[in-house]
Amino acid sequence: GLYSIYILLAIASISGLFYLAGFFRKYLSLMFTLAIFLLDGFHNMFGFVDAQIHMVLFLFALTSMEWAENEPLIQNNAFQFCEIVFILVYFQSGLSKLLDAGPDWALQGGTLQIGLVRQQVDLGLLFAQSTTFAVALSTAVLLFECLFPILYWLNNRRPLLYLASAGFHLGTLLLMKIDFFHLWIFSFTMILLTVDGKTIYESRFKTA
Repeated sequence: GLYSIYILLAIASISGLFYLAGFFRKYLSLMFTLAIFLLDGFHNMFGFVDAQIHMVLFLFALTSMEWAENEPLIQNNAFQFCEIVFILVYFQSGLSKLLDAGPDWALQGGTLQIGLVRQQVDLGLLFAQSTTFAVALSTAVLLFECLFPILYWLNNRRPLLYLASAGFHLGTLLLMKIDFFHLWIFSFTMILLTVDGKTIYESRFKTA
């Protein structure tokens, strides 16, 4: 029931924080992943937990990287899987917007204005009054999502793109109070695992 949800959230939060701090990374990554996996199961059964299957797949790949510390090839392949999940999350979001409403989703700005008004956040309500702002922000969002694969593979300074994705979700949080918890995990995990524009696993693989 509800107490199980709270316990799992506590386990996920504590293990996730200690993992990021560098303590017992192998075991805490596994604990965090299993907690999120169970939360996703509760979400599918009862519909009141915000967890997503693509986050579970991402975390299982991340856990496999931590446990395959002496297997650089496995680490590299697992990280590439994480990259694919990360890219597809944004691309499929942009593609679904295009398939649903076409370019008008951005050029009219009405969908964003309706969303801002519906969420009833003071800052969002303020910006919802400007059609120009809504069109500009909708266009930026659609371009960012649809072009994300190209930006990712052409960008040698990927940490900046990860930070941009985190900023994207920060804006959503401030304007609409929608946190997209799982996407924050994607962004900051990718930042922590990337050095000088290349993943630490890619570097290990090339020097092995």
